[in-house]
Amino acid sequence: MTKIDDMGAELRAQYDDDMWLGHLVWYYVPADFQITLKDWMTAIYGTPVKDLVPNAPRPVDAFKRAINKTKGSVKVPMPSLGEFTYKFLPRDRGHDGEHVYRSITVEELDSANHRLSYETCVNFAYDRKTERIEKPEFDKGALSTFPAAIQQLCETKAAQVQAGYLEEMDSLGPIKVRELIRQDVERKMMGTLARPSGGVYFVSNEWIDRIDGLDEMVNGLNGPTFHQLPLINSSKQREMLRAAFEVEAAGQVEILMEEMRLLLKGKKGKITQLKAKQYHGRFLEMTDRLGAYSDLLNEGMETTAVQLKALQTQCMEVFKRIED
Repeated sequence: MTKIDDMGAELRAQYDDDMWLGHLVWYYVPADFQITLKDWMTAIYGTPVKDLVPNAPRPVDAFKRAINKTKGSVKVPMPSLGEFTYKFLPRDRGHDGEHVYRSITVEELDSANHRLSYETCVNFAYDRKTERIEKPEFDKGALSTFPAAIQQLCETKAAQVQAGYLEEMDSLGPIKVRELIRQDVERKMMGTLARPSGGVYFVSNEWIDRIDGLDEMVNGLNGPTFHQLPLINSSKQREMLRAAFEVEAAGQVEILMEEMRLLLKGKKGKITQLKAKQYHGRFLEMTDRLGAYSDLLNEGMETTAVQLKALQTQCMEVFKRIED
């Protein structure tokens, strides 16, 4: 625990929860964090966040991540020429209805960091229907231009892609874990950003049990951290929260209005019932948030209410223009 965590725990032990307006919360997930789906489900089982169940990874995304893991570089001493650098670069080769294509390109740099060679050495094809990676194809001509050690390393990396794919299918990476926590704080607990640069959220005391549950679960994962600090119920803090809520709400309304404007102009594809429902769903979420924060702060927040009225009008216009 950090000093802030210790201070927060001491304050909550000293005063009843009705002393607080809510809590400031923030979290961190290391860039190299990985957890199996089984371990994640075990971590949330029987806790206040037992419903924080992730969607299973898409096989095609697992393939892409497995290819990206081949990225890296090595240095090889060359007699009388100094130390050369060889970079292994995963590259996108496009896709079609049946396959997704990727490759590993090797870049050779001399001791002065000048590029000497840049060759695609191995190609991969992922079969969407069978959800399998086809046998990699090596360009022996391209490989032969590199030292034997680099050729061997390229073959090793290609062989590791299948194992990486199976691992990715059974695990959650840092991006997915961050998104799960963010969605829980922002959507489930109606958290609002407490500072313009982001990263720190205010969550009302209504969600105190869930905050504590998420805190305990995340801090038990051996890598990620979650922090909370109670916020005293004072006029100054209420004004700060009101201003933060209105700024965030205005930004979200602006984004959604612009997206729908482009959709109505035919610049974001066909207007489907699904898209219309998704925009209306976001409007309802924001309306619920306005109600919750208005009750919490005992303020109507008329500016946000007017903005949401305009958003509702735009949503209705999208519904009117649904294409068959």
